[in-house]
Amino acid sequence: MIAGSRNHPLVIAGLLAPFLAAAIPEADAADCATKSCLPNKPGPTSAEPGKQPAGPVDIRERRTADLYRACLAEQGEASGWCSAYLMGIADTLTAFGNGGDRGGLCDVDYSIEQLSDTFLTWVRAHDTMLQLDMLAGATLAFRQRWPCR
Repeated sequence: MIAGSRNHPLVIAGLLAPFLAAAIPEADAADCATKSCLPNKPGPTSAEPGKQPAGPVDIRERRTADLYRACLAEQGEASGWCSAYLMGIADTLTAFGNGGDRGGLCDVDYSIEQLSDTFLTWVRAHDTMLQLDMLAGATLAFRQRWPCR
């Protein structure tokens, strides 16, 4: 697939986001820290935001809500799984942006410590996006903060 193509995954995610947002039921990001964001399906439990969850965080469904819970559980720890996952996304988007793809991140300067905070802040402001794939959610969060102009 060619990076400038209309079929590029970032272009597709950007085009689908408004439609997905309209189809996703309202959910509160804080609620997803303590219960599953899928209706009628129990999920892993977690303590209040900022506290360690009672058990492991299940990310098998790959939802933005799952990544949110994982990041909360690690409390922004730079050496944690969440920060490493977000760094991989940010570095990949930066490579696309520096290569001329406007779907990436262009001329950005970020630290690993900023990525978790950026993602968590975005989720709290866009709680209707909790059902998106976690890659799409993180991508939208980073592109909103560091868009190519």
